[in-house]
Formats: sequence, structure tokens, C-alpha cells
Amino acid sequence: MATDKTTTRGLQKIEFGTIPTDGGMTNQWFRLGYTRRETFTFNSEDGDTTDFYSEESDTAIDSITVPGKESFEFDLMNFNLETLQKLFGGTIKGTGDEAIYCAPNKIEAKEWSCKITPEKGYIFAYPRVSIMPKLSGSFTKNELMQIHLVCTILEPTKEGVPKWQTQKFIKPLIRLDSILKSTDLGKLKDNNAETILNRVNELNPLVDTSNVEVSNITKNSATISEKAGGGYIGTVNVGFTVLAQ
Repeated sequence: MATDKTTTRGLQKIEFGTIPTDGGMTNQWFRLGYTRRETFTFNSEDGDTTDFYSEESDTAIDSITVPGKESFEFDLMNFNLETLQKLFGGTIKGTGDEAIYCAPNKIEAKEWSCKITPEKGYIFAYPRVSIMPKLSGSFTKNELMQIHLVCTILEPTKEGVPKWQTQKFIKPLIRLDSILKSTDLGKLKDNNAETILNRVNELNPLVDTSNVEVSNITKNSATISEKAGGGYIGTVNVGFTVLAQ
């Protein structure tokens, strides 16, 4: 079997959801806001080990290890009154710009499901996490007032459900015609594939031309299509005029 060289990095989104009444994983997700860069971290504490010794030996006869707590934390850099109520509890009085959020005297942790989607690699999902929020930051020009969230991974209440699961993140294919919109390439020095791709990239910078190819080249047209595994789907016809030599 070939070695899987997949690495997991980056953060595309963090989603939460209300835990279903059966205690399993939700399939209804919502987002709280943007995660401040360089603030998301995983924490796995060392477990506690108890060794049992006999009077007759200096080597342990038995040993028990209790795994340490697992958690992750991050800073939420934007929020509104509804987000504050969702995280801290409390009430909102009034509507629109006149609305006022009133915090509760006692803050209790929320229990939600959570799904973390990276830029590439593996998605991690947790059926049950305890989320404890707190305000952090400062009112200065160079800092933000934000919400620091500590999410502790808990055992699901539904029997047979793992405390976390993971699967490879597969990016959805992008329709080529949704980003390659400038199809009149104008005047070109020749109709070589490289020349055509260079102009496609110049006029459509969102297209990664390393993941497309040119075919059906004529004196004034060509077809741009996806390469296998390039992340695109579909074809686009482009037109041009070759300058007289």
C-alpha cells in the first residue's frame, strides 16, 4: 500500500450545532464568526498514571493510566448581540440599532457538536463539546475586543458514538465557467497553448492555469478544460486574433 502523504493544515471554518436529543452528532451546523489568525490551538493534557508496588519488589505489579483532558481554544474576532446571547446566555431588549444585550449574572458552559474544516487534509468532528466563553482583548487602536472560547471534548451521551471522528476533506469542484468569464483574449502573438494560457491567466486571475489545459486550437479559438484532479469541472471556449507575422 502506498504511503498517504496527506497533511492537515490551515483553517477554513469552525462550525457548531445543537446536539440531537438522542445524543449523537448533529447535521445542522452554524458559524459564530471569524477565528483570529494564530489563535486556534489543540491541547492534550498528560494523563495520570498510578503504579502499584508490592513489598517484595521495586518493580510495579500493576498500573492504571487515566487519559488527560482534550480541548481546543480560539479567539472569535467578530460578534454581534445575537452571538453574545448564544454564547453567554442573557437577553436582548429592543430591536435594531436600539437593541441592548443584557448579560446574565451566572455564565454556564454550552454543550454543542463541533466540526473543524481545514484548508486541506482531514475534517475533525466532535459530537459533544463544552464551550466556555470569556471576553478578552482591550479597547486600544492596536487590539480587538474579542471572545475567547475554550472547547472541552466530552464523551457523547449516545451509546456507540465515538468522542471524535475524522475524514478526508474533499474540496467541491469549481465550475470553470464561473471564474473564467473573460473569453475574448484579444490579439495574441501566436496560437500556442502557452500563449493562450498566459492570456487566460492575465484576464482571469482566479483561474489556476496549472490545473487546466488547452485543446481544439484553431487560428482564432480554443477550448479550455480541466486537468484530472485539478479541482475544476467543465470547459470554456475562448476566442482570439493572431497578429500577422
